[in-house]
Amino acid sequence: MGHLLGAIDQAKLDEERGVVQNEKRQYENQPYSVVYDLITTATWPAGHPYAHSVFGSMEDLSAASLADVQEWFKTYYGPANASLVVAGDVDANAVLEKVKKYFGDIPSGPPVAHHSLWIAKRSGVQRQKVEDRVPQARLYKVWNIRNGFG
Repeated sequence: MGHLLGAIDQAKLDEERGVVQNEKRQYENQPYSVVYDLITTATWPAGHPYAHSVFGSMEDLSAASLADVQEWFKTYYGPANASLVVAGDVDANAVLEKVKKYFGDIPSGPPVAHHSLWIAKRSGVQRQKVEDRVPQARLYKVWNIRNGFG
């Protein structure tokens, strides 16, 4: 986290971009994968934080410049936007010392704005049908619900 920004250059970005694009292609070639993009776009209104896939589009991945990635790291990849989980039978003081050792010198970064609660209310019945080469037919029923992060 604290040293990744200085370690990424254009060559590493291009390599990692290729890895992510390959993972996206593998995901998209799995049976039923088309359904998840359809559910996402049908369930969340444009502009909603959940209205796009985690991968993004191939166009977005291709268009991301080194400056874009560096700005993203500065904005979102820091202690101000991180959670640390320690589990098990540990000594709290020893854990605190290790946290200070490994994370203490990393600048916090800017505070990250959190979205206000935005429940994507739906009304009526919405149906979609898609045909694909899959082993069996499936029926999906989807409801928007409020998560605990609003």
